[in-house]
Amino acid sequence: MREVAERGTITAAAKALGYTQSAVSRQVAALEQAVGSRLFDRHPGGVRLTTAGRSLLRHAVVAWTRSTRPAGSCGEPRPRVAASASVSSPPPEL
Repeated sequence: MREVAERGTITAAAKALGYTQSAVSRQVAALEQAVGSRLFDRHPGGVRLTTAGRSLLRHAVVAWTRSTRPAGSCGEPRPRVAASASVSSPPPEL
């Protein structure tokens, strides 16, 4: 999202990130669906953040900055981030 906002086009962001334009476009669409709001206004020359997009990006940057700051800096504890994933394989053929 940040790269798209800074570069102004999904194509330029994709190139900078090393992804295809369609992959970045799908990620933007998935993010918009997840938050329930349009984050970018599309126009012929590219994209611009909406008010909701600017707000989300601002909060995301703050959260990222805090999560990557060394523990104890600025008197704030480093937040703990946890994640889990599961992978399953198809059942064996009989």
